[in-house]
Amino acid sequence: RSGLESELRLSVSDELVNKLLKSFDESGDGLLQLNEFRSIEEFRKKLDALVIEERQLAEQAAIKASEAMKKAKEAAERSTILAELINDKPPTISDRLVSVIAYLIPLFDSFQYGKQFLANFGDNPLTFFIAILYNIYVNVPFSGLVAFFALTILSNNLRVNKLIRFNIQQAILIDIAMILPGILGGIVTVALPLTGYTIPTEIGDICSAITFLTFSAAILYSFTSSLLLGQIPNQVPFISKQVEKRIDSINSFIDKEINQDKDKEKDESTK
Repeated sequence: RSGLESELRLSVSDELVNKLLKSFDESGDGLLQLNEFRSIEEFRKKLDALVIEERQLAEQAAIKASEAMKKAKEAAERSTILAELINDKPPTISDRLVSVIAYLIPLFDSFQYGKQFLANFGDNPLTFFIAILYNIYVNVPFSGLVAFFALTILSNNLRVNKLIRFNIQQAILIDIAMILPGILGGIVTVALPLTGYTIPTEIGDICSAITFLTFSAAILYSFTSSLLLGQIPNQVPFISKQVEKRIDSINSFIDKEINQDKDKEKDESTK
């Protein structure tokens, strides 16, 4: 190193010296033998080439670092904008109250399966109060249809708190799922007599009660988790997973943008 600096009159780093040594070390023993020595001019040319290569690598690294900083800044700006557009904040007390209103629709619709079961609790004040609300719901023309479309529109408003949007979507799916037992019951009621068998009334009442209690449990869990704990009730089997796929959040938007960036990079690399 000292010999090169003295002869070439420039400062040479240890890294450059090692690269220069490897480029002329034909035997690979880490030393320059007599037959491996070259003229000072050859050393100078090789050293210049290595310096240019290092400079290019440094420039490329600087460009990549600048691009990475730019992407990080853009990602931070996008996150800020998304935070303003999408309400993923912790729910307020009013958000909790509003979020559970949507479950009244599947609750009312579940009464078709629970009439016989609820008849045993006719003197209960809570049952009486729910019956009043149910009668209002049933007697208002197209109330179910109007409520369905209103809730669907509200659940697509990203400025509405995530807990409300989640519960609306889940309440709608629970209500849709409630159609399946009715379809199965209708098929069995029609098909079974053709085979010479009939379903006893008691069996039908038990099946209806089980259906009512199953859906009521899902609604009660969602109601309790949302209103009392302020937590998203995402543990309803089958249904909650479908809701999570449909609900938009800041993280889902960021994931989409990351995937889009990866696709762009793949397209650019294949060109």
